[in-house]
Amino acid sequence: MLSSNVVTTAAAAAFTFISWQSAATATETIKLRVLAAQSNRMLSVSMLGEFMLPEVNKRLAERGNNYQIEWQESYAGVVATSNEMLSAIEAGIGDIGYVGTLFEPAKLPLSQISYYVPFTGTTLENVLGAATDLEKTFPEIDAAFEANGQHVLTLMGTARYVLTTNFPVDSIDDLNGRKLGLAGASVNWIKGSGAVPVNAVVSDYYNSIKTGIYDGVFAFASGLIPFKLYEVAPYVTDVGLGSMQSTALTINMRKWQSLPEEVREVLTEVGTEFGTLLAKAEDEAAEDALAKAAELGATVTVMSDEERQKWANSMPNIAADWAATYEAQNLPARAMVSAYLDALRSRGANLARDWAAEWK
Repeated sequence: MLSSNVVTTAAAAAFTFISWQSAATATETIKLRVLAAQSNRMLSVSMLGEFMLPEVNKRLAERGNNYQIEWQESYAGVVATSNEMLSAIEAGIGDIGYVGTLFEPAKLPLSQISYYVPFTGTTLENVLGAATDLEKTFPEIDAAFEANGQHVLTLMGTARYVLTTNFPVDSIDDLNGRKLGLAGASVNWIKGSGAVPVNAVVSDYYNSIKTGIYDGVFAFASGLIPFKLYEVAPYVTDVGLGSMQSTALTINMRKWQSLPEEVREVLTEVGTEFGTLLAKAEDEAAEDALAKAAELGATVTVMSDEERQKWANSMPNIAADWAATYEAQNLPARAMVSAYLDALRSRGANLARDWAAEWK
């Protein structure tokens, strides 16, 4: 019969072993705060919360459950607006952010390229594929993000820009003298048309058209329904501008470097998949929104190829001007425009103009 001392010692040893084993297999919880200026009514933000975040934890569990992320989500501009997001992620106010690259021309100049190469007449999936090719070829793109203290997880964008107005548009000639609400680089799209640009933000589109501040706007197709633009601007014209790479999902660089390699690998893997799935979903949402707008009474038309080409050719070469600006800063903007056009052509884009023709 074993003595009580032996039993006690054996029990203590077993307890110690179990405690050690539990500690060795414990899951480490990492807290990450995710920011977006947009609400989760937007497809990109809703898919972020519904797909990417839970999928990261699912993949981590499949790898042995060594780590799990405790996600803290702050959307709808509660923490930072679109104009503040890049700085908020750099400062560590948020760890991961939905950064509007189109709002940062000074800090992220090369990420503006799609807005200076319009009339591609193609899907967001193709545009982001081409933009990702550029990111892999030209390290200067990611270097700009790194200079602002962040690492890119995936590129995102806006599917199918359309012109929605309170007057019918069959030709660029119909824009002469009309006031159009524009933001950022899109002001270049009406150069040579005779239209009058008015500074605009998405949240003001409806009331500004209704009250006559301007007669229409360029809007991403999927925004027609939630913003009810078809009510005040019932003429929706697809002029063939195409889609734009306008955003990126980024992570604070210090946080990125502090994460275990396994977590970085999963974030990279899922981030890439998220970007691909989102692009396809945005393209489908654009088609659905145009069909829905027509059901709700909007007049939805597609500009003829002849008029689309006329519009594109009437503009100054905004791609060449953009490239010249950044070539003067020793950035490879000219090579980027040529590579971007080639990448779009390889994906079957219906280009209305060869913006790089002047330097070929």
